[in-house]
Amino acid sequence: LLLKENELNDTARRRYLELSLSYGERLSRLIMELFELSTLDTPSKKLEMVPFSIAELAQDVAEKWSFETERRNIRFLSDISPDTPFTMGDIALIERVFEKLLENSIRFTPSGGAIRLVVSSNDQLIVARIEDTGPGVGDEDVSRIFDRFYRGDSARFEPDKGAGLGLFIARRIIELHNGHIGVEHGKSGACFFFTLPVLAN
Repeated sequence: LLLKENELNDTARRRYLELSLSYGERLSRLIMELFELSTLDTPSKKLEMVPFSIAELAQDVAEKWSFETERRNIRFLSDISPDTPFTMGDIALIERVFEKLLENSIRFTPSGGAIRLVVSSNDQLIVARIEDTGPGVGDEDVSRIFDRFYRGDSARFEPDKGAGLGLFIARRIIELHNGHIGVEHGKSGACFFFTLPVLAN
């Protein structure tokens, strides 16, 4: 913009400004995720572990993100069992996991598509699932999708769609809670899920 200040018309100037803004936002997101990751990996990091209702948290998250999905013309559905038992965890960090997975699904679900948030449980585990109608995850990516900085070759991993840290951070948080995180894939869409132990009575 500075070098060609006298040569650019309004259309070209706006295009360069939008490009600069886009790269600035990506850099800001990367810095925030690196800071978040370094905090999680700090040996002195202490989780604020309390008993809480993941069903209530999921409902709050669903209401919060429904505005973004509506803006993008994506149907947002939820199936959250009100009988889901309590778990023990750091509420803010588990909310971050929901956010990371929803951000991922929203990023790759096209206009007119759908995202579904499901929370269920059995005697031992609580299972949270986020299903989308995006391009899905290729066979070659399933085993590495939660690795640090991993960028696959499938349609799920476009060059301008993130830095490859969000899912790694989600995995790290769930590991700190003695849970499990994974992805199921099919011919259409992807389903990311995580589990947490049911709080013992």
